[in-house]
Amino acid sequence: MNDFFGIDVHAKKLVGELDLNYYLKAENGAEFILKIARLGEEQVNLDMQNEILMYLEKKNTSLELPRVVLNKKGESVTIIKDREGKDRFLRLLTWLPGRLWFYVNPHSEKLLKSLGQVCGTLSDALSDFDHPAAHRVHKWDISNASWVAAKLHFIEDEEQRNLADYFLKLFENVALPHLSKLRKSICYNDANDYNILVSQNIENPKVVGVIDFGDVVYTNTINELAIAIAYGVMHKPDPLSAAALIVKGYHAKFPLLEKELEVLFPMIAARLLISVTN
Repeated sequence: MNDFFGIDVHAKKLVGELDLNYYLKAENGAEFILKIARLGEEQVNLDMQNEILMYLEKKNTSLELPRVVLNKKGESVTIIKDREGKDRFLRLLTWLPGRLWFYVNPHSEKLLKSLGQVCGTLSDALSDFDHPAAHRVHKWDISNASWVAAKLHFIEDEEQRNLADYFLKLFENVALPHLSKLRKSICYNDANDYNILVSQNIENPKVVGVIDFGDVVYTNTINELAIAIAYGVMHKPDPLSAAALIVKGYHAKFPLLEKELEVLFPMIAARLLISVTN
């Protein structure tokens, strides 16, 4: 790290779906996350993630987000060689202190509303941002959820398979025909249990930011809210009331349209259908 960034650090490996991730702590106490992209990743996708983070930083949204650390050459992506001599893309981001949504209990009404507010803030801030790499087909894009149809036969339990088929038809009949007429923008697209950052305040917690911009995609803006609800209401005794609080928070920061609300439920279900199919 000294060669590329001029800092001496101690490293600890972290989990990750595709990338190699490491927690780094410098001798002066500064904390970072080092991300080494999977083989085959295109640099343009990493450039997009970095540009979004730098754009949001300039927006002064008050969100707590990772900051991009440039290397000695002033680059946001560093190219290194792996053991087989292949190019790998390395990025360094600041580490954010806090708690992940998954480990926070209970989820108060205020916390649920703050989740919606953060996602609404993201939608508002990104409404005038664009990047060519975001215009892509992505398996986690709810608007393209019909791809799961060819995979449902892998669900062996008939009752579960029928349930999945029901929600696929709900998406295709109730939501899909209207998506072309709804607002579109670049979406963060990944407000799940392990990416939502909650404050350290135990007595009065609130969502303060998000991490991991690897699933960013240009799609229907309402998907941002649908994803937050899909994970935010999970395991709740009254998921409808919990969803209403998230909607209220989102609407306060990014006013919803009636047509978007009409497709919200099947879009929530479609996100979970993608997750189950994966």
